[in-house]
Formats: sequence, structure tokens, C-alpha cells
Amino acid sequence: MKAKVVLLFIIYCLSILMAVKGIALDAMLVVLLLVLLFALRFVFFRKRMLFTVLLLLSFGLGFARASYLNDAAMFVPAEFENRIVYVTGVVQQVQHGKDYRRYILQAEQIYTKRQSETVYGDINAKIAVTAYDIKSDRALYAYGDRIEVRGIFRLPDTPDNEGEFDFGLWHKTDGVYGSISTKEAYTKYVNKAKMHPVMQAANDVRAYCSATIRKYIGGDAGALLSGILFSDRSDMSAELEKNITIAGLNHICVASGLHISMLYGILMFLFVQLRIRRWVYYPICSLILHMFALVVGGGPSITRAMLMFDLCMLAFFTRGDEDRLYTCVCAGFIMLIVNPLYLFSVGFLLSFSCVFGILLFSRRVDAFLVRYLRFRSISGALAVSLCAQIFTVPILISHFNALSVYSVFYNLAITWSVPFVMVGGILLLALSLFWHLGAQVFAAALRFFMQSICVVVSSASKIPFSTVTVGTPNFAGVVFYYAAIAVAYCLLCAKKVYAQLCIRVMHICMLFITILSVLSSAYLKLSFINVGEGDSALLESPHGVTVLIDGGGSPAFSERNVGEDTVEPYLRHKGIGALDYAIASHYDKDHAQGILYICENMHVKNLILPMRNAAYETEYKTALERCAKQRGIKVHYMQAGGSMQLPDGLMLEALSPDAEMLKRKLSENNLSLVLRLRYGENDVLFTGDIEKLAEKKMLERDANVQADILKVAHHGSETSSAAAFIENVAPRYALISAGDSDVYGHPHITTVQTIEGCGAEIYNTAEDGDVTFYMQKSGVKWIE
Repeated sequence: MKAKVVLLFIIYCLSILMAVKGIALDAMLVVLLLVLLFALRFVFFRKRMLFTVLLLLSFGLGFARASYLNDAAMFVPAEFENRIVYVTGVVQQVQHGKDYRRYILQAEQIYTKRQSETVYGDINAKIAVTAYDIKSDRALYAYGDRIEVRGIFRLPDTPDNEGEFDFGLWHKTDGVYGSISTKEAYTKYVNKAKMHPVMQAANDVRAYCSATIRKYIGGDAGALLSGILFSDRSDMSAELEKNITIAGLNHICVASGLHISMLYGILMFLFVQLRIRRWVYYPICSLILHMFALVVGGGPSITRAMLMFDLCMLAFFTRGDEDRLYTCVCAGFIMLIVNPLYLFSVGFLLSFSCVFGILLFSRRVDAFLVRYLRFRSISGALAVSLCAQIFTVPILISHFNALSVYSVFYNLAITWSVPFVMVGGILLLALSLFWHLGAQVFAAALRFFMQSICVVVSSASKIPFSTVTVGTPNFAGVVFYYAAIAVAYCLLCAKKVYAQLCIRVMHICMLFITILSVLSSAYLKLSFINVGEGDSALLESPHGVTVLIDGGGSPAFSERNVGEDTVEPYLRHKGIGALDYAIASHYDKDHAQGILYICENMHVKNLILPMRNAAYETEYKTALERCAKQRGIKVHYMQAGGSMQLPDGLMLEALSPDAEMLKRKLSENNLSLVLRLRYGENDVLFTGDIEKLAEKKMLERDANVQADILKVAHHGSETSSAAAFIENVAPRYALISAGDSDVYGHPHITTVQTIEGCGAEIYNTAEDGDVTFYMQKSGVKWIE
């Protein structure tokens, strides 16, 4: 029976993946056939077809339900997208930021005014409203307030680049199917909605606890206490959040099975001391724990823990089987039936993988370690931490492209303190109700304890090589990893036949990975990153030399940092944690802002900047030079006539600006650093944002601008790419970097026609997304 449930669960998860990730129909039919054959083989000797029918029903249910929940048009009328709308809804959550507040609304109605007509629409979804220009320090609205918001409505975004976080799917996992960015002045209170009394009570308790901790503890110490107790990270400083992430301790600020087990242990201890029987205090504990789950927000981790607790309680009262591994699978099945999109929640994946690792291996690893450590408490804690870390490695790499090297030891140092923090937090909250002076005294001791933990976390994050950047693993790599774990499990369980099967799978995966590695390492890869209205290109040589040319920047009327949201995730997705060279073609925001962010947040060895006169200063030139000085980055200035030999046979030649142009007061665009990259028989021309004046100057100097690949100047603007210049470049391929909703109208039709007239094959990041050229010294081999 258990094996059948596990198989049903696997097939159900597969159907969700197909529905959301859009696997091709032919592949789906092949998998369906394999599933059917396996199901028939499984039940053949029992002469029953019920299980086969259940498999197909499970597949169909998962596919249909996931498709429905992933389709935003089922919840929000698509006709309202990118329009100024009015949305009425009830506040469900309030999140505080430094210069904004985010409200999650349970929307009720949406309408927009078109000419003299008002178009209404019903809406059954949550909307994320981000309000800027905050005038006060307190939340303007609270849970249960019905408000009206005016702003531009947008449906959930899909990622434009490899490695970029899928915010759209993440929002849909929480039932959020749209967003509005607006000003605080464009929000209006309507009335107080009638909320469910249990949910209202849970929200009131959470608000009171957060306010009390802020009052008595405050600072990062109080923020960390709120994070551990209630998963509330709204008051955390950016530095503390970063330190927690680097140390691999995010899980202590996410309510999960650790919190449930500790709270249950505290309650059980009290009930045992009061001599209350199990069948009496189990329901009481269940009620308290469910209320706690509501107070902390009911995320995937705490939901999983509560479902497992409920299933274990059910087994106790019905004298059934309390198999924890089976219980975990059943809990996952229930959660995915309710919301299939949980399968793409990192919290869901990490929570279940941790539990699987602990349940499968911790006892056996503990039995091995105790022979050497001699102390059962230490070996047990180390075994649990180690097993949880081992099982979550592929998930952490896939989502964060980084691993905390010493996280096992950090967890040993910090996790032991969590019970004391929880007990201390509960006592502080209890004292604050009836004894203010006692609460102040106790808060002083608790503050010192929390500050000590903050110091430990900060110190752990500053240890050299505490994190390692790793590229996103391919499917074969993940299968190989878990096959290796399966081999270890089979050997520990003395099941050599299954171990041999897993070893064969490992051999196939290793062969596949080796072939891919050999093929990919033989090429110079030139990737033009889709950064919207801006430029960014990444060079990766066959022997690992990395060069980033421009880093994009936030578009007009946006606070988004493209360096943080797009370029850095792209680099980490590729497994690049350090750059050999970073180049800014000029000092405009849409090219230099991302480079500045990368220099501030990643290890960069060399920074290449365009030459300017001594008196010339701009915001980004000053910021880049200051950053380079602070972080020890070697700066190189280039102008026409300069060149630089890079490793792996790469040659950079500067064609513009020349000394005469630098003396004149030209626009920043015309002073862009134009670089010609040579690699064997390949020539690539990077033109920055030069306009026709700079193009004419290069032709007058007889500069060799011929290139196989042209990065089209100024995003395809009509002020650039003169016919004479394009004829002299004579490119085989032309790349235009532009945004899909560009306010400047890039690329211009005249520019496109000029390039097409020269016979070049045009790629546009607005339409094609990331574009990568694979080159050997003999020429371009393929493009993807």
C-alpha cells in the first residue's frame, strides 16, 4: 500500500511539472505510456485495474488543477493589464520596507475608465500593492481594512533570463495574480471588512507580539527574535539578512517542524508535570499548535509540519501506523492537491527534502558518528544537520547558486539556542501582559543573548570562503547526485541489488555530464543578456576567463536594480562567482549601474573604464572609481589606439573615443568606449551608445571596424547606425539590446532596414531573450 501511494505521489508531481513548465505534448505522451506500462506491470499479478485507473486519474487531476492555477487569466481579466485601474479589496498582509509598504489585498472588484465609459470586472485573487512616497512611520492600513487603490495593473511576470527568479510563479503560489505600484496618496480607506474571527485573532496576536518585541528588545536583536518566533523578518536590517543567508541559517527564521517539535515539547512537559493523560492533552496541544501555525502565516514548512502532526495524532487515536516517512509523503500529497503550485516553492522543497534526509539517514549516521564522538547528544545533532544538508544541496544550488561551506557547523552552534530563544520569547510576552518592570528586566537579559547570536551569525558570514558559487545543475547532475544517495542508503540497508541498479544509473549520468562538459568547454561563449533597455554581455573563454561588458540599469520610472535582479543571478546561474574583467562602455545609468552593483557585490579583478579628461566627473564614474579603490580592483582606462591582451588568445582593441573627441564637450553617448574583440578568425564590435558623429570619426580615421558580430549601437536608435558605418562593419550577425515595452521606440525601423540591407542576421533581446554565440577560432559554430 505504501509503495502505491509513493508511486501515485510521484506521478502526480510529474503531471504538475508538465502542466506548469510546458513540457511538449509528444514528451508527455511518452511519459504517459511509460507510466501506464509500469502501472500494468505493478498490478498485473493481482488481476486488478483499479490502481492503473488511480494512476491516470492522479496524473489528470494534477495536470488540470496545476494548469488552472497557473493561468492568471482565470482569476484576473487580461483586458486590464498595463492600464491605470482602480482596485477595491481587503488587506490580508502588511509588509514594511525602508521607503515603501506592500499590501496583499484580497481583491473584490477592478475597474478602469476608458474615455467616457467605465469598465468593471470581478476579480477573485490577491493583488500585491506596493505604495511608495511614504509620509509616516506607521502602517497606513491594517489587516481587515477595505481599501481602494489606483495604479497601473500588471499580471505576474515571467523570468526573461536564465537564473532569474520567477517572481510570477512565486506570487501565484500564494494566490497573488497581479501587482500594482503606486503612491501612498493614491490609496483610500473604504471601511472595515468583517473577517473570520479565528484569522482576526491570529493576526491580532501576531501584531501584538511583534510590537511587544519591538518595544522591549528592538534593533537586530529584536528582529532576529521575531524571525525565530514568528517568521517575521520585516524589521531585519539588510546586513543581518545577508549574514543569515551567507551562514546558511535561513531556516531558523522560517517556522517549521523545528518550531512545532519544540513548542510541542514545552507543552508536553507542562502537561506531564500536571499529570494530564495523553488522550486529553493531545487535542489541546493540537489546538494550540494550529493557532501558532496561523499566527506565523501558515507557510509551506509549517503547513507540512502541522499535517504530519495531525496524521500522527490520527494514527495514535485509531491505533494505526505512525510511519514518519509515509506520513511525510501523505502530507505532501495533501498539500499539492490543495495547491499544486507549492511544488515550485523553495520552502516546500527544502522542508520535505530535509525531512526525507533526516528520516532516511539520521539514525544510521548517528550510529556511525557516536563510535567516534562518544557523546550521543553531539553525534545526534550533527547527524540530523548533516543529513538535512546533504538532501537539500541540489535545491539550494538550483535556487541560490551558492552553498554555505560551514553551514553544518553553524547549525550546531545556533540550533541549540533556538529552544532557549523560544522559551525566552514566550516568557517575555507573558510578562509584558501583567508585569512591566519584570518584562523590562527579563528583556535586558534576553537582548544580550540575542545580540550574542547576532555576533555569532555576523562572524560566521565573514569567514573566508564561507560560501561557494555553483552553477545551476543540469537534470543528469541532479539524478546522479540522488542516485549516489540511493546507493549509500541501499548499502546501509544491505540491499545490494538495488545499489547495483543505482550505480548503473550513476554511470549513465556521469557519461552524459562528461560529454556535455567536453562539448561546452571547447567554445568561447558570448552571451548578450536581456536587461531590457540597456546593454550587458558576458564572455566566457574555453579556459574560464570571464569578461562582463556593461551591466544594464534600471529603466525610467523604476526602482529596479537590473544588476541585482538580472545580471548577478545570471552570472551565478552560470557558476560565476568572480569576474576577471568588468567593462563599462560609458557612464550612463543603463550601462554602468549594473557594473557598479557587480563590483560592489562580487569579486572583480580588473575594471576597464573609458578615458575622460581630468575635470570630467559624473555620478557613476565617481562611484565606480571609489568602489574600485575600496575593494582593491585594478582599474584600466582605455581610448582609441589602446589594446589589451587577455588570456586564452583574446585581444581587445579600443577604436573610440580618440584624444580629439575627449577634448570636446560631446555627449556621453558619443564618448562611449568602442571595443573590437578578436578571437582567432572572429571579430566582435561592441559599440556602446555611440551616435552617427562617433561613427563618422572612426571612418575618417580609417579605423578597422569590420566585424562578424555587431552589437548595434544605442539599442537600434535612429541616431546611430549610419548606412556608411554598417557597410564598413559588414556584420554577419547583429545584436540589438532593447526592452519589450521600450518608451523610446527602440529599435527604429530605419535602423533595422539599414542592417538588413547589409545581409546581416538580426537578433533582438526584446524578442529573442538571451542570445549566446558559441565560437571556435575558426568561426561561429551555433547560436542559441
